[in-house]
Amino acid sequence: MLRDAGYHIGQTYKVWSPGSVRDAPCGARKYEYESAGSRFNQFSQNATKLIDLGSSLMDVKRALYDEVTQNFDSFIEAQPRDTPFCYWFGPTNVHRKWTRGSGKTLWGLDPDDLKGKLPDFLPDVHAVREDMVDYLGEVMAFDTALGILLDRLAVLGELENTILVVSGDHGIPGFTHAKTNLYDFGTHVTLAIRWPGKGNPGRVVTDFVNLMDLAPTFLEVGGGRR
Repeated sequence: MLRDAGYHIGQTYKVWSPGSVRDAPCGARKYEYESAGSRFNQFSQNATKLIDLGSSLMDVKRALYDEVTQNFDSFIEAQPRDTPFCYWFGPTNVHRKWTRGSGKTLWGLDPDDLKGKLPDFLPDVHAVREDMVDYLGEVMAFDTALGILLDRLAVLGELENTILVVSGDHGIPGFTHAKTNLYDFGTHVTLAIRWPGKGNPGRVVTDFVNLMDLAPTFLEVGGGRR
């Protein structure tokens, strides 16, 4: 619908739409911008492999972040002049499997710093704490990539003209009470919205929200039919 309203649309990594994931008639591969690859999706796995082959940690991270930049730039380069855009960035690096020990190896996170800080329903033992910091390492990779995209928008002069929505879609995979379970740990996910000139920056909303509300909001803002 945004495409029909005149938007340049595209996506990198995972997006879900009617039909099969990769070849859905409403998107997927048709609007895919992954010219630099998709290694970022398995950040810890690919970073660990490259380090094992002799690359430095700094070079490995730079290579994976460069992929994020290049994929986004290919989308921007394809944008017709004076056309608004809608871009979906959907990395899956926080999905299993992440590499065991990568939280400490890649990010310097000490599992035992989480001692006494895990949810009550998780065993507070080293193996579980290690699994958690490995997950948090993937979160840090995503956070850095998000910062890269914000910087690119600023360079393009579009940061203050772009609505940004960042969300999760489920809890952590592989933990009790988390993904595929209707406990808070499985359904309470990140939702942050940046809308320049609208609302009160820094406002925290504690109301129940549903991500299905995003589509009609985007269509109303973008001039498409709801």
